[in-house]
Amino acid sequence: MPAGVNQDVMRVGCLVAGDWRTDGPTADRTGPWTRTVVTTARQAGDDDVRDALAYARRGARAVARMSPAARAAVLDRAAAAVQGKRDELARLLALELGKPVKDGRGEIDRVADTFAVAGAEARRIGGEVLPVAGWPRGVGNTALTHRAPVGVALSITPFNAPANLLAHKLAASFAAGNTTLVKPPPQAPASSAAVVALLLDCGLPPEAVQVLHGEGAVGAALCAAPEVGVVSFTGSAATGAAVARAAGAKRLVLELGGNAATIVCADADVAAAARVCAATGYSNSGQSCISVQRVYVERSRYEEFLDAFTREVEKLTVGDPLAAATD
Repeated sequence: MPAGVNQDVMRVGCLVAGDWRTDGPTADRTGPWTRTVVTTARQAGDDDVRDALAYARRGARAVARMSPAARAAVLDRAAAAVQGKRDELARLLALELGKPVKDGRGEIDRVADTFAVAGAEARRIGGEVLPVAGWPRGVGNTALTHRAPVGVALSITPFNAPANLLAHKLAASFAAGNTTLVKPPPQAPASSAAVVALLLDCGLPPEAVQVLHGEGAVGAALCAAPEVGVVSFTGSAATGAAVARAAGAKRLVLELGGNAATIVCADADVAAAARVCAATGYSNSGQSCISVQRVYVERSRYEEFLDAFTREVEKLTVGDPLAAATD
């Protein structure tokens, strides 16, 4: 866990070549509810990027040599361990992001599920036998495919669900036998570092992950590095375009938000629809790619829905994200 987690300011280092580097330039994160500095994170420089890339290139071999069973065992342990840190991690999310603890606990539950799913997938990775004998020239021959790790993956994670989306990227990458460079969001350095620290405590080898905090220049340098074989990014469309330009001819996995529509039909249970739309439209202050963003209601039920929806929104509690009742 980040140093000083029970103190006023959490101090977070960059994880480079197996060591948490804390000396050097830092950037402060001001909590949106407390309006005070809650996190100070060591910022990666050119030397950190260079060292991380060299270590990742060497470490990729060690991670690829791990058996699927060994990788799955690490992820299974992490899935169990994260539940024991549920309240602590939710508190970090509340302090850094203003995310209500009830939402934060839900996010940590998803982290546990993600680790478990990734562990299961590590055991399932394989190739396939191709039906070449179905053609005369293929008779007597066997063709098969084999899936191999890319080597070095770069994960650039967003602020709105920093723990869960880090788990999505890092756990999947490790399950497939890759080493991963993590570029967390500046808004959630401690939350991100805590997830990585938990994985390391559960047996994730140091060669499998490095963490570099910083602004866009750090991400651009990592995207452009020839050592990186695939870039996974979640964020805005504009930043996704910048990631693609910096990465060049690399594999890209880009999730660039959403514009989710909800349709309330004439035969709908309007009261139930209003409850769901209020809860999922305002959860995490609406800062989710799958939140309710547009609602289309059949004209004959519009006034009824609007009244019910307004009442449901008025029931939501606004306040200290550390308070259990806050929505």
